[in-house]
Amino acid sequence: VTPEYQRAMQQMAQGSFDAAVDELKPLLGQGKSHASAMVEIGKIRIKQAEAQMTSALANFSEAADMLNGGLQSGGVTGPELPKTMYDLARVYEERLKNYPMAIEIYRRIIAEHPAFLAIDRVYYNLAVSHEAIGQAEQAAESYRKIVADYSYSTYYNAAQNGMKRLAVGTGVQSEAISTQEEVAADADMEAASQANLDLGDMHAQSGNFSKAADAYRKAVSVAGDQAEALKAYRKLVDVLDSKQKD
Repeated sequence: VTPEYQRAMQQMAQGSFDAAVDELKPLLGQGKSHASAMVEIGKIRIKQAEAQMTSALANFSEAADMLNGGLQSGGVTGPELPKTMYDLARVYEERLKNYPMAIEIYRRIIAEHPAFLAIDRVYYNLAVSHEAIGQAEQAAESYRKIVADYSYSTYYNAAQNGMKRLAVGTGVQSEAISTQEEVAADADMEAASQANLDLGDMHAQSGNFSKAADAYRKAVSVAGDQAEALKAYRKLVDVLDSKQKD
């Protein structure tokens, strides 16, 4: 009922969110009007954010259309081509949530530009996009590719977790377990126990409890401290007790 509120609503009707907030600010700290003014400013900011998000999505959509058209017309060549394709795919994936289009472009980068310096990131984003639409097998394979070929990648640990989480029960289960066996065999002393624990978990999930027990025993033997050893022993005992009845 205050004049400030009435002016704020007029500014809102014109889409002037900041001006509407400025009209209400003098009511802050003014007795009974203080709390109500805070609430109204909060509501205005929500509407402002929603309007900006809608505008941003429209801009991202236009950006994707322009980039796509420019790329198809040969507007980018040389080393900038895979980078621009990657930027476009990320817009589709992260902003527009158009995962099939993102997957198509990530696959093109892998096929046409395998020497792209950020190829490990391409595989990771490809895996995330597949996982987002429930394609576990395809996601697991891309995660596995990072673990097998790009041990330097900053996405290595996340990829290994993704491979372990998704591969078992899919068509890439055997390859994923083989990859983890190589990881365990090549791991340094600091990482060997965890690598064998992960291998044991994958064997256990796939139903090969004998190999799981072997991996857990290996994890015990290379454990760097008591906590690691206990963790491996617990997994070993669980397999022997509940699965092998030994």
